[in-house]
Amino acid sequence: MPVDLCSVVTSGVVSALVGGVVSWITARHVTVRQERARTAEQARRKLAVLIAPKLRDIMQFNRGELPTIGRRPDDKSVQGQDREFCAQILKIASDQGWFRRRRVLRLCERVFGSETVELAKEYGTSEGIPIVGIGDQIITTRSPQIPQPGGGLFDRALRKKPGDPLVRKLIRELDRLSRC
Repeated sequence: MPVDLCSVVTSGVVSALVGGVVSWITARHVTVRQERARTAEQARRKLAVLIAPKLRDIMQFNRGELPTIGRRPDDKSVQGQDREFCAQILKIASDQGWFRRRRVLRLCERVFGSETVELAKEYGTSEGIPIVGIGDQIITTRSPQIPQPGGGLFDRALRKKPGDPLVRKLIRELDRLSRC
């Protein structure tokens, strides 16, 4: 059976076109995945850098090297910096994949409490806002309609004495969070 020249050329052209389209789609897909991976890795590093100073201070407090971490056990006021810190963590985690983002959210709820996390998601950070802490001042009025933040592991542990099991638990949870 003789080979038809027209069939060979048509087959070659179709093969080249299909191969080119598949290569183009694959290259785009690989490039997008690499960029997502690069962004997620940068977010993990930023998260570790953000948490490291707090973790270091709490570890020093736990060893008794720092006399206080800035909270008194008898003071029950709302700590606005907790919401700020939580909002910064959630903002950085937004660049991660859905699984790690969900894990960071769960860990933040364990560390800061669900009310603080909800406020952090709702209001974010106060970067660039001239009147810093006005939302926290409104919250401290203890309105019955607004869920009160605080009471999370972060707040409770920092009101304890050095060496308390709650402080050690906070160190473990923050270490987990820094590795997300």
